[in-house]
Formats: sequence, C-alpha cells, structure tokens
Amino acid sequence: MRIVSNWNFKDFQRFTAEIYRGEPGYIDNKSSLLPLLCRPGTAFFERSVQEMVQVLDGDRVLCQAILMKHHLASEVSVGFFDARPDCHEAVSLLLEHGETFARTHRANRIVVGLEGH
Repeated sequence: MRIVSNWNFKDFQRFTAEIYRGEPGYIDNKSSLLPLLCRPGTAFFERSVQEMVQVLDGDRVLCQAILMKHHLASEVSVGFFDARPDCHEAVSLLLEHGETFARTHRANRIVVGLEGH
C-alpha cells in the first residue's frame, strides 16, 4: 500500500461513484462542493493548504480524502473521505499521513468530517 497525492478530480469522483454504486440511500452531496472548496482560484482554496490523497494497493484505490487547513484554523480537516469496506489498514495509513500533514502545517488537531463537511 502507498499514499499518493492525486489532484485529478475525475479520479477522485470516480472512486466515490464506485463505492456508492448500488446504494439506494446514497445522495451525492460531494461533487458540487468539491470544486467550490478544492479548486485553485476559489476563495477557500486560496486561503488554505490542501492535499488530495488516496491510498492505493497496486492501482486499486482503497480510500481517499482531502486534507485541508484554512489559514485561520488551528486544526486540519479531513473531508470528502471514502473507503472500501474492510480497509482498516489503509484508513490508518491515511490518518497517519494526515497527522504528518497536521504537524507540517502547525495544526494542533485533526477533525474528520462526515459526508464532506
């Protein structure tokens, strides 16, 4: 397994669609928020540091999230998180990477959001 930084929005959204395919209760509330928060040139993006990360096993995505720290915040937010079932080790690797990101950007905690917010 390995962590990759991947700023390809289509790859990111493809994994989310794959994970929830066939889930009757799933409502996509992420695809419209993603470009508003995470695309260069937007107000939030320009006032924050972000990393779009995926954990891969070979070429297969196991989990993904966007690590974000707004310049006024003391914490890192883990948003837009998705994972395959039973990928606990991959999720742990992603969160360890998030801890490193937090230390690098002088954050004092990590907040994991649900459903992208």
